Amino acid sequence: MTDQSPVHALPLIQPAQAQKHITHNEALLVLDALVQLGVESFEEAAPPADPAPGARYIVGPGATGAWAGQEGAVALWSGDLWRFFVPKAGWRADHIASGTTLRHDGTGWQATGNSGPVDQLGIGGATPDAVNRLAVQSEAVLLTHDTNGDHRLKINRADATDTASLLFQTGFSGGAEMGLAGSGDWSVKVSADGAAWTEALAFDAASGRARGAAVQDGPQDTTPERLATVGGSYGPATLIGTVSEADGLPSGAVIERGSDGAGGHYLRLADGSQVCWGTLSAAAQDISTASGGAFTGAALSGSFAAPFALAPTLTVSDRLVEGAADIWTVVSEVTASGFAALPVALTARVQDRMIAYVARGQAPGIGGISGTAPVIDGVPVISGAPEEGSVLTASAAPVTGSPAPLRGWEWLRDGGAIAGADGASYTVTAADSGTMLSVRQSETNALGSASATSAATGPVTGAASGFDPVTLFAGGETGLLLDFSDTSTLFTDLSGTTGVTAAADPIRFVADLSGSGNNLNSQFTTTSPTYTEAGGLAGAFFGAGSSERLVRNAGVIGVPSGLSGVNTLTVAIAFTSTPQSNVLSINSGGVGSSDDYLNVVGSVGQGNSIRNYSAGQSAQTAMVDNSGFSDTTGAPFVVLMEKDGAEGRHWRNGALVETDSGLSDPWTANFDAAIDLRNAGGTVYAVVVINRALTATEHSALTDWLKAKAGIA
Repeated sequence: MTDQSPVHALPLIQPAQAQKHITHNEALLVLDALVQLGVESFEEAAPPADPAPGARYIVGPGATGAWAGQEGAVALWSGDLWRFFVPKAGWRADHIASGTTLRHDGTGWQATGNSGPVDQLGIGGATPDAVNRLAVQSEAVLLTHDTNGDHRLKINRADATDTASLLFQTGFSGGAEMGLAGSGDWSVKVSADGAAWTEALAFDAASGRARGAAVQDGPQDTTPERLATVGGSYGPATLIGTVSEADGLPSGAVIERGSDGAGGHYLRLADGSQVCWGTLSAAAQDISTASGGAFTGAALSGSFAAPFALAPTLTVSDRLVEGAADIWTVVSEVTASGFAALPVALTARVQDRMIAYVARGQAPGIGGISGTAPVIDGVPVISGAPEEGSVLTASAAPVTGSPAPLRGWEWLRDGGAIAGADGASYTVTAADSGTMLSVRQSETNALGSASATSAATGPVTGAASGFDPVTLFAGGETGLLLDFSDTSTLFTDLSGTTGVTAAADPIRFVADLSGSGNNLNSQFTTTSPTYTEAGGLAGAFFGAGSSERLVRNAGVIGVPSGLSGVNTLTVAIAFTSTPQSNVLSINSGGVGSSDDYLNVVGSVGQGNSIRNYSAGQSAQTAMVDNSGFSDTTGAPFVVLMEKDGAEGRHWRNGALVETDSGLSDPWTANFDAAIDLRNAGGTVYAVVVINRALTATEHSALTDWLKAKAGIA
């Protein structure tokens, strides 16, 4: 006879066994633990700190502590110790908290479907709650058909004033909703912030007709990107009919035509254009009154089939009924409603006559705009100093006109328009030096236009300080000085012989003004930055990607000079911020190398930094680093960073934003191998690199010079 039962391993009472109650009670305890198995948890790996006597658990993966090595077993806390039961295939357990039913398949516990309703259900790790009682976390949810092939998703609400809809969210903030929202009409609503909602499209439950912000509101609604409706747009029913106008906009048919029953016809268009035509005839007309060597007779008078707003342009031609062809017609009077025409002949006669006429003009009350054309009283006035870097502001001269005129500005350099300079203010650039600036004010409405030009400024001078960055290198310093507004330094070919002359010209060679000879070339022969002028500013625009770059290395234009083994370095650049990270790079391994790398970063969300990467980036030191800025794409910036021995400093648009100390000894690596300039999708205006620190005066002057290049006030 065996000691245990074959299924649950219950202890069996043996023949002549003493203290049978012990064996019997042990069997009862096992049954008490496993019958109607309800567990407190089925995923926990560690035993709870304070379990209740009789509490049961399914030990989860990676068991620890008193549960170690018991993964998948049923653990029972007896009150003073843990007992474990090894499950067999077919065992079932219910998770008390969630109602999840678990079944052991011989290798592990698996959740199964529930035969009855559950209060909440979370799938894939999603957590349900009192409102969202079903929560699913997955990439997709599939609801498919049954055997009959049909499938319908039903969303039921209690009352017509309640909501039954689908809500689309981003970060759990509503962006769009469609369904039945407080009425019987099906609607689509959208929101930019999850708080303010716009009904974009709705369909009336009774009529099925559409409305909403996306639908044309009527014939006068010309809002762009709205859906046209039968009542608001033109179709077969409104193409031909009565032309009309409401509030200055067409409200009737596109074409109207008719006749007067007496040979006259008219055609009227929705814009008010109108044509009238017809014939007039007279039998046995007496043309015998002498007039200047010819003869005339009584005038033929006719009325237009439809009146005009003003006297139209009239064309008349003769159609002879009989007689010689030496007769013609002269129009003696034209009014908005009709005309009179005199016959003229070379010989006196009595003759049957017929004339044809065509009149072209404007229909009354349609397309006509009342008011007055603009009139400018005086000229605009410019305020501000005519010097590089300063901002000039235009004040408009008084203007009259109705409807209110639309104002425009155009800045002029020696009388010629400055490309892109069309605002009320203008930042003077180096390109304006020696010229005189003026501004033209224009006013336009539907009845006309007017313009007036200000008095010219005096000749534009350099910046107030008279600062020239070339003077920074007067002591024999080496480095790099690029000014992309100076077209005398820009060339369209790699050899530097053909100069840049106009916007959009490629820049394939730029001369270094520092005297160090660090001229840059386009790295690729087929792609290069282009010269750009906008708003009075000039620079080098670098297209998207990294193929448009200016470089100097042994493989392109020669080895750079003067930047190796330095312990003091100043780097300054005026540019527009873009998603490109590296703007200016100087390194020892050639373009694109990561060996001994000096990098100026200036990009959206990355702040600005000078970094030294050594031995293939295995050790990097931030000489000057600040990543706490999130710049706006396209915004102009002047970044100046300086390593002065053990100190590092960082300025943005003239403001000191960071100071570092305890920086490394002089860089011993050779930084003369390559210079790499790029700014994918942005503009670079000027670059200065010099192997020394600047004085406070030099720093201020250089910052102002760079800000003027970038158009920063």
